[in-house]
Amino acid sequence: MKEKNENKTAKLSPLEVLKVYKDFKDFRKYVYLAIEKMPRWLKNSEGANCIVSIKGCVRCLSVIARTYDKQTKLNYIDAFLTEWDTVSDSISFFFEVNGISNHQRAVMYKMREGIEGQVVGLRKFLVDNMSAENGQNQKD
Repeated sequence: MKEKNENKTAKLSPLEVLKVYKDFKDFRKYVYLAIEKMPRWLKNSEGANCIVSIKGCVRCLSVIARTYDKQTKLNYIDAFLTEWDTVSDSISFFFEVNGISNHQRAVMYKMREGIEGQVVGLRKFLVDNMSAENGQNQKD
């Protein structure tokens, strides 16, 4: 039985290994379920656009998880944060037009805050690390 768990862990994709991805999947599921319950006009307009932005975030996370190049990671973190702002705007709009409840908005923003904190933390770590490496290279 222990061997099965080890094999399962060994087969995780790079995206699944990225710590923030689990939280992101929970967020995506929650938002998708909320969109599904919205009126058709909202679901097929802003809801569809929000889903496209969420998919863009997944693409960015995939590159962040797969690449070793720090500058590429940094570029895709910035791209993620741009798409992330679009998702946040959609959530705000959903609430403004009564597509989601105050509770749903609060839950989405709470989840969003945790994910954004992790991504911004990763960005800061990379920038600090790159600055330290550049300083080290200039001394050599």
